[in-house]
Formats: sequence, C-alpha cells, structure tokens
Amino acid sequence: MKSVRGIPGERSGGEPDQASAASPFALRRQVSLETASYIGAMAGELSQLARRDGLATVSYLLDMVQLEAEQVARDRLLR
Repeated sequence: MKSVRGIPGERSGGEPDQASAASPFALRRQVSLETASYIGAMAGELSQLARRDGLATVSYLLDMVQLEAEQVARDRLLR
C-alpha cells in the first residue's frame, strides 16, 4: 500500500520517521491534533463554497464536521 504524501510520522515509503520510533504515543496524539485541525479547516472552506452555490444541506453538514473536528483538536491540546 502506498503512503499518502504529507502524513506526519511517515516517510514517503510508508516507514515511520525517527519521531514516531522514539515516542509512538506522543506522535499519535500529534497526528490526531494535526489531522483534526486540517479536517476542520478544509470543512470550513468547503462549507463556504457550498453555501455560496446554494447547497444549504451540504453546507450545514460541513459546518457540523468543522465543529466536531475543532472540538477534537481542542481536546487533544488539553491532554
């Protein structure tokens, strides 16, 4: 399986980098925080596009995704 470029903690070949080998739990927390933050930001942008083009239900659902992702990111920061 190919690794997705830009995922923290993995090299381009899908192997863990040195940070993940040293502290897998700390990296998992960091990846979760970064992932949740990224998803929240993208959902917000997509929601604006959907709202602009009259896709009210899609916009609403993306707003819910953004709120959930932001809450997860906040929870990860407080741990």
